[in-house]
Amino acid sequence: MSIMKRIFPFFIFMSPFFFLATSFYEQPFPETVEGTSTLVRGKIGSSRAQWVEGSDQVKRIFTFYDLEVTEVFKGKVAPKSVIQIRELGGTKDGIGMQVAGTAEFTSGEDVVVTLNEQNKEGSYDISGMMMGKFNIAKDDSGVEKIIGAGMKEPWPLQALRELVQSQGQKAKASTPQTLVQPSSSPQSTPTRETVKTEASAINDQPPPVDMWKRMLILGLGILLGIVFFILRKKSK
Repeated sequence: MSIMKRIFPFFIFMSPFFFLATSFYEQPFPETVEGTSTLVRGKIGSSRAQWVEGSDQVKRIFTFYDLEVTEVFKGKVAPKSVIQIRELGGTKDGIGMQVAGTAEFTSGEDVVVTLNEQNKEGSYDISGMMMGKFNIAKDDSGVEKIIGAGMKEPWPLQALRELVQSQGQKAKASTPQTLVQPSSSPQSTPTRETVKTEASAINDQPPPVDMWKRMLILGLGILLGIVFFILRKKSK
C-alpha cells in the first residue's frame, strides 16, 4: 500500500505525457489526403520481420510488406511497381514486439495507404499508423468505396480521385509567381532598430492552439500532483 502511495502522485504527474504520446487525433478525410505526400492503392503480398537500426543506434523489429501498386493518387511511386511498406512491431528470432495503434495487413488485401517519405533502404512507413490504412469495399450497386479507422463514413473511390485533382489545382493556383524587377533606387540596409522591431513582432505571435491544449493538460497534471502531495502530508 505504501508503494502505491509513492507511485500514485508520479502517475498523476506523468499522465499528461502518456495521454499526448498515445492519443490519435482524428481529422477530416480531405485534410488527411491533403497532408500526405504519397497516397497509393495496391495489393498486399508477402511479409517478413526484420531488425532495423534507427538513427539512435537502437535496433527494433519492423514488419515489411510487399505492396503491388495498382494506382497512384499522389507521390512519385511508379505505377504497377512493387514497393515495401513497413510498420513497427512483429516477431523475429523468437522475440515478439507489439505496438498499439499500428496498421495490420493480410496477404491479398486491397488497400489504400498514406505513406511518409522513402526510407534509406527504400521502404515506406505508414503515416498515421492505423489511421493511414484504408480498405476497398463495394456497396450494393458495385461502387468501390474506401473505409478506414480515420473516416466517419465511406468515400467513393472516384470522389477520392476528384479530391486529389482539385487539391492539386488549388495548390498550383495558390503558388505565388515571383517576378524579379530591377530596382531603380539603391537597396536600403536594415538598421538595428528595424531588425529588433521585426524580431519582437515574431515573438509576439501567439502559439498554436494545439500547444495551448498541451500546456493546459500538463498544467492540470502538475496541479493534481501538488494537491495530492499536500493532502498526503496533512493526513500524516
